[in-house]
Amino acid sequence: MHKYEHKNIATKIIDLDSVPEEPGEFSKWIQAKSHLKFLQANAGDDEFIVYASGPATYINTILIPRSTVEPPDIKDLMRWNGCNPFRSRSSYVSGGDIKGTTIEDGLWGSGTRSLDCGKLLFYIRSFNGWTGLKNTSVEALQEFIHIQGLHWVEEQSAYCRLDDQGELEPVFSITTRSRAQDVSLASLDRETLDEYLSIANLAAVRVFEFMLVGGAFTYWTDYDTNEYTDYQGSWYRQKLMPGHAGLTRGIQIVQPFDNYAPRSLWYSDRKKSSKNDFVDFLIFDWRNERMVQVSTDPAETTNYFEAEGNNLPFDISPVFFDPEVLSKYKADKDRYEIETRRLTCRGAWELRTYDVNEAGQVHTYICYLRDLPIREQLHWAQFNEKPKASISERAYTTDIEGKFSDIIDPLDQLRGLLRRWYEGEVSWWKLADEESIRRVCTPLTSSRDEWAEAFLDLNKLVNEGFVVKAIRSELNRRGIDFDKKDRSLNLLERLWAADDPADHGVFSNLKSIAHIRSKTKGHAGTKDAKVLAAAAIQEHGSFRQHFNAVCIATVSELELIERLFKDGS
Repeated sequence: MHKYEHKNIATKIIDLDSVPEEPGEFSKWIQAKSHLKFLQANAGDDEFIVYASGPATYINTILIPRSTVEPPDIKDLMRWNGCNPFRSRSSYVSGGDIKGTTIEDGLWGSGTRSLDCGKLLFYIRSFNGWTGLKNTSVEALQEFIHIQGLHWVEEQSAYCRLDDQGELEPVFSITTRSRAQDVSLASLDRETLDEYLSIANLAAVRVFEFMLVGGAFTYWTDYDTNEYTDYQGSWYRQKLMPGHAGLTRGIQIVQPFDNYAPRSLWYSDRKKSSKNDFVDFLIFDWRNERMVQVSTDPAETTNYFEAEGNNLPFDISPVFFDPEVLSKYKADKDRYEIETRRLTCRGAWELRTYDVNEAGQVHTYICYLRDLPIREQLHWAQFNEKPKASISERAYTTDIEGKFSDIIDPLDQLRGLLRRWYEGEVSWWKLADEESIRRVCTPLTSSRDEWAEAFLDLNKLVNEGFVVKAIRSELNRRGIDFDKKDRSLNLLERLWAADDPADHGVFSNLKSIAHIRSKTKGHAGTKDAKVLAAAAIQEHGSFRQHFNAVCIATVSELELIERLFKDGS
């Protein structure tokens, strides 16, 4: 799917190239005034046309050293010829005055001295002789896409990157002509182009040709071609046959709007530009034993080494939040990875540490909040609240005392065991989905939906990984009867019962995970779901504590299964 602005440009080109039926409108149309205005307007748009080929429109962009067009040699530039992407970036050259064979680079043969040293932003290559499904490919200028960190994403039909929110951002979009749409188009984010032009000291020259003809047109007569015309940064010649056709051919010089520093520099310094880039949080200033409102501005806090002579709160002053603050990230696990003590947004940002205290509050430190993009800081500020308890014992040990903590999160313990199985390539269990280990999250709120989602992911990770074929093979090897209708957990119980016939409920916890998943996820409003949720709260005090208890019991049962197979080998 192409981005909205790119599709709009393609639609506009088709509209501009449509032949008017009314004679008066046709006479205006062949003068290409609408085409020229469109080209001029696009020079300042956020989505810049790099290449376009429609029924009557041709546009292509060549990048050349800025010094070449300061000032421009318009007569030379207007001689452009053959500046299209259907050519090789480089080629071998021999003969003439050349001794031996050399490599020729650039746009030699463009018809102009000014453009011969230029380069295109993308190339269309045909695999001549290949009869496969696709013998044409599009390749972008590697220097450009490597510097900008762009990668081709097929479903977006664009070279993309991740923005500061971890969202996929189409930057260089490409459409090739098809039966559905008679236009080829390549368009580029203007800010990205300007950054490259500015740093590389380049200018963009767009060559264009509008061949506007009617149905009765057969060939050009000897009508004169006017001299080139200056039109707001564009120069063109025009040949008109009134009532029949018009040919408008020219060049447009596009300079970057401003000077840009490399993206890596301005991105890292983004929070230094304005006071509006900082957000206020209520923190526990343990240095001064008080609750106080403090901004994420680095000037409002201090560290141990710079504390002398001031009374500022420390950078590691804790900030507390309603656990609902993490729900946004749990709802999009493709973009966000929620580890036990760290939160990351793919390719964009990270919250280096957080934890959950005894009261169920999420907490982190003001110095780590300031590393988040402003949009994320504002999100966290909505859930900021006074502490109901101190920071967790684990956080105090690791963050304040600087020691290793022996407190292991139950979910982390479960993940560790399953990773060991996965890396050891055990026969009785396979990882159904490589993403499933990280997708399981401990429920922190009182939301029954969050609790149900946690058990859905837990069941997929643990129970759906058991390999029925391998368990049956082990039963057959030991001569143990089983019903072909038995699922994995029942088969495992039969395997266990062969050693201990009196213990029939050994894997009851694994069965309870499957039961909760089946009764709650997708049936959250049913009576059974409400009964199960109420029982979990009544017995454990919270969904979080219930989930932790289940993870601890699950580890014990998985260790029994591991022993069962090892003892039988």
